[in-house]
Amino acid sequence: MRYSYIVLLLIALTAFQSCKTHKAAFEGTSWSKYQSIADTGYDAGKLAELSAYIEENARTTGMLVIHDGKELYRYGDLEKISYIASCRKSVLSMLYGNHVRTGSIDLEKKVGDLGVDEKDGLLPVEKQATVYDIITSRSGVFHKASNGGYDKENALERGSVNPGEYFLYNNWDFNVAGYILEHETGHSIYKDMEEQLAIPLGFEDWNIENQRKSGKKSKSQYLAYHMYLSTRDMAKIGQLMLNRGRWDDKQIIPEDWIVESTTTVTPHKTLAER
Repeated sequence: MRYSYIVLLLIALTAFQSCKTHKAAFEGTSWSKYQSIADTGYDAGKLAELSAYIEENARTTGMLVIHDGKELYRYGDLEKISYIASCRKSVLSMLYGNHVRTGSIDLEKKVGDLGVDEKDGLLPVEKQATVYDIITSRSGVFHKASNGGYDKENALERGSVNPGEYFLYNNWDFNVAGYILEHETGHSIYKDMEEQLAIPLGFEDWNIENQRKSGKKSKSQYLAYHMYLSTRDMAKIGQLMLNRGRWDDKQIIPEDWIVESTTTVTPHKTLAER
């Protein structure tokens, strides 16, 4: 999925929807803090104004700003576990990197060869979509997803385009991307998150029991792999992207995959011209 790491970081800093959760499964690593805001070049008064603005105008449960790897600013409850919405797709893209590098996921494989299908059937042309087409949301499969996030306005008639020719924001592609990771690696998405991100980055509020899929199988058999994280743990994901996949001098996500996954595939201009 081609989402800017800047967008990822901004989403990471703000938690959205709280939920009933289990307490942390292990002790993580806290963010280092500055002794004084004056040491950072930022204005403490302006940061106080930001807090006042958020309090009055925003629906923000938690916000954490990291500057040069240390905590610069915090607001609200950074430990509250929240549903992170479509940022899940960026996180899944990060998880893909190591599997693509080792060859356990082949981006050129066709979904039909992977057994991807629906109860009402995929068309032969739709089964020709590759894993790469899926993760760039250019599959040409205009099947409704098990959850929301279907761009009806720009959806075309099924079978009218070849895979790779047309971008459509459709959770069907993203949900199938999750299925492919699990099918090809034998790992659950959430176990993969724990091993690739939560443990190496020292998440403070991670518990795999908080993670769960959802959706209506009557619409599609591929459920949405929703993710539930705290603000301070999401900030670590954002920082990892800014570090081009490195954490504590260890390459957690391949750097070439970070570059690949943040490079434009479908320019905005091509969408605006439709």
